[in-house]
Parts: sequence; C-alpha cells; structure tokens
Amino acid sequence: MKQKLTLEEFEKPTYEAWKAVAVESLKGAPFEKKLFTKTPEGIVVEPIYDGVAPDAAFPGFFPYTRGVHAEPRAWTVAQETAAGCADKFNARLRAALERGQGAVSLKFRAAGSHGGLKELSVEAVKTALAGADFSKLALFIDGGVEPKKVYDVVGKAIKELGGNDRAVAGAISVDPLGALLRAGTLPKTLDELYAEMADVTKRSQPAFRTVGVDAAIWADAGANAVQELGYALATAVEYLRALEKAGFAIDVAASKIRFTLAMGGDFFMSLAKVRALRTLWAQIVRACGGNDESAKACVHAVTARWNKSSLDVHVNMLRSTTEATAAVLAGVDSLSIAPFDAAVRKPDDFSRRIAQNLHIILREECCFDKVLDPAGGSPYVESLTAQLAEKAYALFQDVEKAGGMAAAVLAGTPQAAVAAVDAEKRKLLDQRRMTLVGVNLYANPLEKPLEKRACCCAKNGEKSGCACAADVPAVVSAPKLPRTRAAEPFEKMREAVWAAPKRPKVFLANMGPVRQHKARADFSTGFFDVGGFEILSNAGFKDVPAAAEAALASGAEIVVICSTDDTYPEIVPELTRAIKAAKPETVVVLAGYPADFVEAFKAAGVDEFIHVKANCRAVNEALLKRVGVAL
Repeated sequence: MKQKLTLEEFEKPTYEAWKAVAVESLKGAPFEKKLFTKTPEGIVVEPIYDGVAPDAAFPGFFPYTRGVHAEPRAWTVAQETAAGCADKFNARLRAALERGQGAVSLKFRAAGSHGGLKELSVEAVKTALAGADFSKLALFIDGGVEPKKVYDVVGKAIKELGGNDRAVAGAISVDPLGALLRAGTLPKTLDELYAEMADVTKRSQPAFRTVGVDAAIWADAGANAVQELGYALATAVEYLRALEKAGFAIDVAASKIRFTLAMGGDFFMSLAKVRALRTLWAQIVRACGGNDESAKACVHAVTARWNKSSLDVHVNMLRSTTEATAAVLAGVDSLSIAPFDAAVRKPDDFSRRIAQNLHIILREECCFDKVLDPAGGSPYVESLTAQLAEKAYALFQDVEKAGGMAAAVLAGTPQAAVAAVDAEKRKLLDQRRMTLVGVNLYANPLEKPLEKRACCCAKNGEKSGCACAADVPAVVSAPKLPRTRAAEPFEKMREAVWAAPKRPKVFLANMGPVRQHKARADFSTGFFDVGGFEILSNAGFKDVPAAAEAALASGAEIVVICSTDDTYPEIVPELTRAIKAAKPETVVVLAGYPADFVEAFKAAGVDEFIHVKANCRAVNEALLKRVGVAL
C-alpha cells in the first residue's frame, strides 16, 4: 500500500524567511535597489508578492476586470488588409478569409487614414469586398475625417453586393481627436465631426459601434500604459458628452464606443492594461448613469509598433507573439497582429501568413479561447492592474479638471507629456537599461541590410512612403502626435556602417589570462556590436609590448583595453602611450570606469571609457564619426 504524501513535514515558507535568504545572497548589495524594478509608469514591481490577491468579481460581472463575458469565447481575428488598389485588396482579403479571418478591416486614403484604399467609391468598395459574407464576418471601418460619406458609400456597396447593410456586425471608427492627432490638422471643426458621429450613430443598427477611441496612437508616440489608458478614457468621455448633446441616452452612447489598445513589450503590463481599462470604463459609465450592460468595454487590440525594428527583424515575431498572447489572455474582443516587417517595409505573403498563423496557434494549439482570465487571482497581476487603474484614473481626472480632452489636445498638453516619457525611455535604451534584442543588446555583427520594399502607395520611380491624404485646407490644428519607433536611431547608425567604404574595426587589447579580461572583453564586444563595428578579439596578452604590437598590426581604428581595475594603473598609461606614439590617430578606449584614475588615464591618452552607465548609442555614434563614417 502506497503511503500518502503530504507537505506537513515541511515548514511553511514566509516572506520574511525568503527575504532573509535573498538579502544574504546579495552579499551586501541593497535589497530594494537590486530586486525592485520601477516601470516607465512609475509602478514598482516587487520580486515576490506576499499573501493572496483580493477577491474580484467573476468574469461577466461588474466591473468586468476579469472580462465582459461569463463563458469563454474566441476573439475575432481582425487582421488588417493593406492595399491601395481595390483588386489587390480583394485578393489579399480572400487569402486571409481562407486562413480563418473573422473580420474585414477597411481604410481609405481619401478619408485621412494612414494607407488604405486609394478610392472612396461604391465601385471600389464592391471590388474590394467581393466574396465577403457579412452574415458571418464583422466589418471594421476607419471613418477618418469623412465618416458620413464613408458609411454611406460602404453601406451602398454592401447592398449592391446583395447583402443587408443593416445586419452587418462590427464598427465604423469615428474618432475626430484621433484623426487630429495623427495628421495635426482637420479639414472640419470638431463640432462638425461630432455631428457626423451623431448622424452615423443614429442611422446605424444598435449592435454596430460607431465611435472609435484609438489609444494605440499614444503608444506609437512612446507613451506609457498610464498615459494610453488615461487619455483613452478622457477621449471616450469627450465623445460621450458629444453624443449626449446630440440627444443620445448614456446607455446608447456608451454601447457605441470601441477602444483600441496597443499591446507592448511588457507582457504583464499589457495584460493588466486591458483589465484596468474594463474596470475604469465600467465605473465611469455607471457614474454617468449607465446600466451594467452598457458599461461593458469593447476592446480591440493591436500589436505595438514602437518596439519593432528592421535590425534582426525576425525577433519581431517573438515580440508580436508575446503581445498577442497578452491580448488574448486578457480577453480582448478582437485582435490584429501586424506582420513582423510591417513597421519597416511593405509586408509580403510570407510575413502576412506568419502573422495570421499566430492567431491559429493561440486558438487551436494553445486553446486560449477555452479559458477565462487565467491570470485572475495572481497577486502580481491583480496588484499591477489595481495600481495601473489608480494612476490612469488620476491622469483622467487631471485632464477633466483642465477642461477635457479636446482642450488638452488643442493646447498640446498630452502630446508634450508623452514626448517626455518617450525621451526618458529612449535614454534607458541608449544606456541599455531597457532592452531591444538585436538592436541595443545581442546585436548581430554579421547582419546584412534588410531588403527594402516599396510602400503600397509607391509607383515606379517614386520613393517609398505613403502620401495618405490629399492636401486640404486646415480648419483645426494641434501639435501632431509622432508615429515613431525606438530602434530608428540605432538603425540609422547601422545603415551608415553598411554604406561606408569599409567596416571600421575595434581591436580588443585583452590583458592577462582569460579570467582577468573575459568579463570586460565580452562587455566591449556587445557594446560595439551595437554600432556595427568589426570586433577583433584574442586570448589575451602577457605584457604591454605584445599587446601594442598586435593592436597596431591589426589596422584597427579603435583599441579597447580590457582587464581589471586593479591592473589598470600598471597597464593603461604604458599601453596607451605606446599606441599613440606609433599611431596618434588611433582611438584608445578603456573598458571600465576606475574613478580614482580617470583623469590620469585621460592625460595618458585614453579617449573614451565604456561601462554599464555609458550611453551606448552616443558613444558608438561619436566614435563612428571620429573614424570617418558619415552619419
């Protein structure tokens, strides 16, 4: 007979006991500094969460933190179909439908959207949508700055295709503030666009959402999760007021809003962002007098653009996988996964297929459509959700106190706040305290330039890039929200190296045995891989003359001395002088920053110091310029 196993013989672990062991393992390093991490949102992530998370309402119950549905259901596969020509749009749409697409995403260049169909006409839409069965598919339309015209044209096209436009499920995104932020100008006043929003809402069927709140535009500009949520809520309330002014009841107005959130590189923050939005929106709608049904947020998720790169471009697949997983585990209603190269060039059939296949993997292999809020109850996730919600609501209140979102956007206040956060994140990237794999860490020194493809808008002889809206007189203007990517400065640096007549070299003057120089040699290699330099390493030198001779013989423009702080006073001055005497233009770099000897080493000829606090991008750029690479 088998003996029943129990855990009674083991002492129940406590937070205090764990902390004591952790502190001991740090060997004197400060506990709070080493094991607690502060996010760009100002939220402190603890190394371990003690206790049990507070009870939350079940999924399907107010305030919907854990989801608006009481039973598992699949998200809508809403991949964007990018094509300027209607026939090409239709071909790509048909291919996507064969692979499980559940919605049609339709944009128009003439409507002020980025990209999209060139022509806003019934015939063009009929060609684009031919073969789509809208009794089974949802239709998501970007209304741009002509929502009424877009709604009428698409509706007529669906009728002429034999469908019932009043029975189509989905949404038309009327987002005047979003359009203003994307373009910096509007050809109509906000009140005129609010009137068109009300008109489309009045004529649409009850289940068709007509008001879009695109929070992803803030993420594209470098915003943190608090800003993305806070400004999304303030925008939604602005639209609620506009619809209320037009005569709509709160329950109707709230049920017409569809949020779009960007899933970023922080898995848990992205997951918590969706949960926090549902919580806050439910509370706001109830405070406005709405019922529990209208307080259910409709959330569309997109994979982030800000963290994508053309360097080691296939890493974008991993980033998108993390982001998409966070979205579906958080319970979004629909999801669009961008092809891994969409941010840097025109995607092809392969990259589009990989993106859509990810939906299939998450649904058919991972079975994530069979679970409800699996992260619910986790002390970390619940704590993160609560803290994020608290900070986002405080920001929302600040915007409201200052006169609302429209006034804030026209004044440029949120744009400036996001620019400051973006700058701070870029500073962390430059110092490699924030990581983009393949960009500022683990860069591939043998990588070749990514093949560029023309934008879908470009014709023969034209430059790549979209001229997505015709020039129209500006009636309203505001500071434009930039659409940026964190990797762009690093990409430009690497592109300059690829374009140079020859690749500049860095010689590692590794002094002493491997155990003496390896740590700093590895650090130096990774540091200069970011700049695209050719790294010349070795097993180490026993003395200064041998190191100097090898360094000079290598033909390298830059020599990095790698050893320990204890050995540097004896090695550095002699080696530096030997190199400079024979070849004065050689740049000598020291791996490390021995504070007591920095000035003496500079006097001996050391040009630069690299260390964990150094600005990796700035140092690489400065040295590339110094050795003749045109940036």
